[in-house]
Amino acid sequence: MTASRHKLALVVACSLIVALCGSNATWGQSVAVKEIAPGLLEGYLTAEDLPNSLALLPPPPKAGSADFARDEEAIRAIFKLRGSPRWDQAIKDADLEFPAAADVFSDALGFKVTEKHTPHLYLLLR
Repeated sequence: MTASRHKLALVVACSLIVALCGSNATWGQSVAVKEIAPGLLEGYLTAEDLPNSLALLPPPPKAGSADFARDEEAIRAIFKLRGSPRWDQAIKDADLEFPAAADVFSDALGFKVTEKHTPHLYLLLR
């Protein structure tokens, strides 16, 4: 396991511990979570507390600028990977719908994350 996989596994494990410690649930006890849209569970943040990416990220570079040219070069470099295993992995990693999204963590953790076999972790990630 690489160092980045160790870090990811540690982050997931710590998140799970913190989530369970702050919960009234105990191991083996099911937790009811409200589904607010198909496949989307209600989280601990209210709609007003959710981060606004438009406020956090700068605007895109202006056409013709040096930053825009660097972005265009990065896109050309990325598209050279089309059809490669890395390209296919990026497509798989970009699927944020469950149950497929849980599988993104399986390699880093060294086991399959599924609703049946790891229900608490699956719920936390979802």
